[in-house]
Amino acid sequence: MKKLTIAIVLVVGCSFLTEFSYYGQARAEGQTQGQKQTKVNKRQKRQRQRIHQGKKSGEISKKESRQLKRDQRRIRRAEKKANSDGKVSNQESKRINRMQNRSSRKIKRAKTNNLKQKNTKPKEPENETPREDVPSDLEE
Repeated sequence: MKKLTIAIVLVVGCSFLTEFSYYGQARAEGQTQGQKQTKVNKRQKRQRQRIHQGKKSGEISKKESRQLKRDQRRIRRAEKKANSDGKVSNQESKRINRMQNRSSRKIKRAKTNNLKQKNTKPKEPENETPREDVPSDLEE
């Protein structure tokens, strides 16, 4: 009887430990997924704010704003598709990260391209300056 009791206690104890280790592993993976989602969502929010701020300040035109917002929608769709099975794989995560990097570069270019155009002054042609040593009636 004593051996039977010990065997039952061991079986129950092992199943109890297995259950907790599985629960802990699932919970840890869930936190990692949640952290990925949070990171992606924060970055999306910052990019939307940059687009809005650029449009408000006049650095980004309406057309550029539409294109940049379209990119943001594509990223959001890719994120939803990646998370549709409940887990974002490393490959899917890298793809979304690349999409966000591309979008960030586009936002930066859109915000700075108009500044470059405003800051550049047209060069004055050098050969059209009046010469002092030539009388004005001889100039063409």
